[in-house]
This record gives sequence, structure tokens and C-alpha cells, in this order.
Amino acid sequence: MHGLSTKPTTHSPNANKTDIKSSSTASVTSTNELFGEAANMGLFAKFKHMYKQYWYVLIPVHVITSIGWFGGFYYLSKSGVDVPALLQYMHLSETIIEKVQGSDMGHYAIAYLCYKVATPVRYAVTLGGTTVSIKYLVQWGHIKPMPTKSQLMKMYEDTKATRANAKNNTHKDENAKNHK
Repeated sequence: MHGLSTKPTTHSPNANKTDIKSSSTASVTSTNELFGEAANMGLFAKFKHMYKQYWYVLIPVHVITSIGWFGGFYYLSKSGVDVPALLQYMHLSETIIEKVQGSDMGHYAIAYLCYKVATPVRYAVTLGGTTVSIKYLVQWGHIKPMPTKSQLMKMYEDTKATRANAKNNTHKDENAKNHK
């Protein structure tokens, strides 16, 4: 997967060199920055991490891809492909396949079983689609990228220093009033 970056496009006519420089430092430049600590974890940990930070992008991508997966499996079953034989080839439990074949739900049951079997692949596609979507939404200026851990630490320190200065100034003003 390629790293994500923000590059000026024709969509942002006000971009200048300082904007480009500051946006590139604040942009998502690698998969590790996008996934944070979850970058070295498994698929579901990455999914959970991405959900916490970019739920507003991940949910629509997941819904759209899920509809596509289920619809594709339904179409595959409905069009005459021997899906139960494919599932047997994949060493899925015979009892599960028999329950689905004997179900009153027919093609829907087979499509749902395939949908559940394909869960790891579905999640991987959702993560990929979400990553690409975030890249373009950041590039077009519709969302701001999540700050990196070091940027968050700097923002915290700056805020802390500002509050300390304001508090010191308040105490100095009170002391000046009391001495008059």
C-alpha cells in the first residue's frame, strides 16, 4: 500500500509554498501514521483503530463494499454456480453447508454464508477503500488529516504553556492591584 500524502491540486487555488510545506507535515504520509500503533497488529485491530479515528469515512465505505460483496455472492449463487461445492473445496464444515442448502432462504442463505466466510477479505477491502478515500478527501480539503503523535504532543505542550502564561499574567495583575 502506498503512503498517503497531500499534494496541491487544482481543487485548492489558494495553495502556496508555505501552505504546501505545512500541509505536508500535517498530512498522512504513511500507513504507519494512518494506523498508528495498530500498524503492526492484525487486520481486525487495524479496522478497529481506523473506526475510532475515521468512523465517518469507514462506515460508508464498509456499507457500500458489504452491499457489493453480498450482492455478488447472491448473483453468483443465483446464476447457477455450484457455490456449496466451492465451499466444500475450501474445507468448510459439511454440517454448515448442508444447513444452508436445506434452508428455506435459498440463495440468500448461501450468499450470507459466503459473506461471512469472506469476512477477512471484506475487512481488508474496506480498509483499503477507506485509506484511498481518506487520501482523496484530505487532498481535496474535505477533511483534515489526523495529527501524528508528535504533533499532538506539541499541541498539548503549546496549550499548556499558553495557559501557564495566562495564569501568571492574572497573578501579576492581581499583585499589582493589591500593591496600589
